[in-house]
Amino acid sequence: MTIPPDPAPKQAPPKRTRHEGILAVVLIYAVFAACWILLSDKLVQMIFTGPEQIILASILKGWLFVGVTTLLLYGLLRRWAAGDTAPKTRPACFPQIGWPHLALAAIIIVFTASAIIHSFIAQKKIAKLDPSELYAKVAENATWIGLTCALALIIAATGLYLLRQREQLALAEAVQQSQAERISALHLLAALADSSDDAIFAKDLDGRYLLFNRAASHFVGKPAEEVLGRDDHTLFPPEQAKMLETTHHRIIAENRTLTEEETLTIPGGERVFLATKGPLRDADNKVIGIFGIARDITERKQAEAALRASELGYRSLFENMMNGYAHCRMLFDNAKPQDFIYLDVNKAFETQTGLKDVIGRKASEVIPGICETDPGLIEIYGRVALGGQAEHFENYVEALQMWFSISVYSPQREHFVAVFDVITERKEAELALRRESNRIQHYLDTMQTLMVALDGEGKITMINRAGLELLGYAEHELLGRHWFTTCLPPDDENIMNSIFQRLIAGEIDSSEYCENEVLCRNGQRRLIAWHNALLSDEAGQLAGTLSSGQDITERKQAEQELRDSGERFRVVTENIRDAFILVDGKEGKIILWNPAAEAMFGYTKDEAIGRPVHQLIGPSRFHEAAATGIAHFTGTGEGAVVGNTLELPALRRNGEEFLVELSLSA
Repeated sequence: MTIPPDPAPKQAPPKRTRHEGILAVVLIYAVFAACWILLSDKLVQMIFTGPEQIILASILKGWLFVGVTTLLLYGLLRRWAAGDTAPKTRPACFPQIGWPHLALAAIIIVFTASAIIHSFIAQKKIAKLDPSELYAKVAENATWIGLTCALALIIAATGLYLLRQREQLALAEAVQQSQAERISALHLLAALADSSDDAIFAKDLDGRYLLFNRAASHFVGKPAEEVLGRDDHTLFPPEQAKMLETTHHRIIAENRTLTEEETLTIPGGERVFLATKGPLRDADNKVIGIFGIARDITERKQAEAALRASELGYRSLFENMMNGYAHCRMLFDNAKPQDFIYLDVNKAFETQTGLKDVIGRKASEVIPGICETDPGLIEIYGRVALGGQAEHFENYVEALQMWFSISVYSPQREHFVAVFDVITERKEAELALRRESNRIQHYLDTMQTLMVALDGEGKITMINRAGLELLGYAEHELLGRHWFTTCLPPDDENIMNSIFQRLIAGEIDSSEYCENEVLCRNGQRRLIAWHNALLSDEAGQLAGTLSSGQDITERKQAEQELRDSGERFRVVTENIRDAFILVDGKEGKIILWNPAAEAMFGYTKDEAIGRPVHQLIGPSRFHEAAATGIAHFTGTGEGAVVGNTLELPALRRNGEEFLVELSLSA
C-alpha cells in the first residue's frame, strides 16, 4: 500500500517560557531594591536631622524594606505562576540574552553604587570620621559589589545557556521519538490495509486516489503507483466511472457514510462489490475527500441466486408433487406420544385424503377417533419424532378407511414429516416420495474478519474482537500464548507451524492465500481463509506476521448443500413411478424426461429431449390446440390447464393411443 507523505507540522508562535518569567521577576525585584536604597536614604535625611533619629530611621527602614520586598516578591511570583502558560514542548529556537537585559543590569549597578556613595556622605556627616578612611571603605565595598554583580550575571547567563541547551536536546529527542512512533504507526496501518482481502482506498475532493491497498490493486490489475493521482475514468468503463463519480459527490454533499452494492467491470470480468464509503476529514475536521472499503461478494450473490432458484424448484415440486406431504409436531404426555398437530401440508394431501383446513389443528380434531383406532400409527410417528430412524411402511387407517404407503422422518426433535400415497385402489404404488425440507439461510450482508498478530516465535501479540468472539476466549487468555498449539487442531498444528516458519524466513510470499481450520474453545472447528503480511522491527528485521482471516465455514457448507440439493432433485425425478416431463415455457420443448416417461411412451431420454412435447406424445388432432396454448402461455404466463389435473389421450411410440392423468404446473 502506498501512503502519501504527511505535510510538515506548523510551528506555534513563540510564547513566554518559564525561565524568562523567573528572569522578569528577578529584574523587577532588583530595580525595586536599587530604587529603595537610592531614594530611602534621601528621604530619611530630608525628614530627620539628629544622628539618633537618622540611625533609628535607618533600622526601621531596613525592616520595612524586608516586609515590602517580601510582599512584592509574593505578588510577582503569584502573578508569574498564574500567567505561566508555556507549552511543555518548547519551540526549536530561543531568544538570546538581549542588550536591554544587560543595560538594565548596568543601571542596577550604577544605582547601587550611587546608594553607597550617598550613604557614605550621610555617614560622614554623622560620624565626622576621617575622609580617607571612608573613601577606602567605599572603594572596597564598591569593588566587592561590582565583582559580585558581574559574577552573578556570568552565572545567570551560563545557567540560562545550559538550560536552553538542555531543553533543545530534550525537544530534539521528543521530536525524534514522535517521528519514530508516527513512522511505526504508518507501517502498521500499511500492514493492516495490505493484509485485508477487501479493497481499501481514499480519494481527494476531485476524485483522485490518495490511497490504494494491495487488494484494490489486485482487483483492478494495476499497481498502486499507476493509480494514485488518477480518477475512476482510468480504471472503469465510462458509465461505471460516472456512477462512482456521482456517489463520490453525493457522499461529500450529504456528509454521511453510504453502503451500497456496486457492479464493476475489472480485468477478471464483471464483479459485485459491497462498498462502504464516507467523508475523509483532516485534523481540523474539514472534509478533504472520501474513504472506501469494498468487498467482493460476487460468489455470495451467485450462491444466493442459485439457492433461490433451488428453493423455488423445490417449492414447485412440493406444491405439485403427486404424493401427499404433511409436516407435523408430535404431542407427548410423560414421553408417550398422544397426538400431533399439522404444521404444513401440500395440495396432494387434500386431494388424496379429502381433508381440508388442517394446518394448526390436531389430528384428533381433523380425523375423529384416529388416536383410539390407529394407535400403531401414532406410536411410529412418536418414535421417529424423538430422533428415531426414518421408516417406510404400509398402514391401513381405520378412521379414514384408506390404505397408505408412508415414508416418515424427523427434520428436528419432536417433529416428523410424512410423505405418502393413498394405495387403496393401487396397493402396489411406488414408495412415497421422501423430501427433505431444510432451509438454507442466506449469507449475512457483511462478515466479520479475524485479525491476529504473531511474533517471530508464533506467540499471539494482538487479536481483535471478532477473533475473540469466534474462538471463544477473553483477550488475556490468548495474549502471549502460542497460536499453533492453542488455536489449531492437533492434526494441523505441525503443518501450519512449518508454513509459518518458512514465512518468517522469507521462503514463501506473505500474500499467498491459504485455508485452514481453527479450533474454538468449545471444541468446534471453523474453516478460515487467510491473507498474511510480514511485520518488521525498527532495524528492518522480520518480527512477526499480521494475518486477516475470513470465516468461510458456512459458505463451504452452503456450497455442499447446494450440490446435494441438485443431486436430490435428480434422484427424486428419476425414482418416482409417474412419468415426469419438464418442458421450456417458450416452445414447449422437452428438457427433462425421466425413466417412468421412457417406460410409458417408449421413447428414450435422448430421443425425447429437445422435441416439442405435443408433437411427440400428443395425437395429431390436438397439435394445433396445443401449439396455441403454448404460445398463449409464453405471452401471458397463464394457461387454462395449468394447475389442474385432467385426463387426455396420448400416443406411445408404437402409435397406440391411451388415456393419461395429466397434472400441469408452471
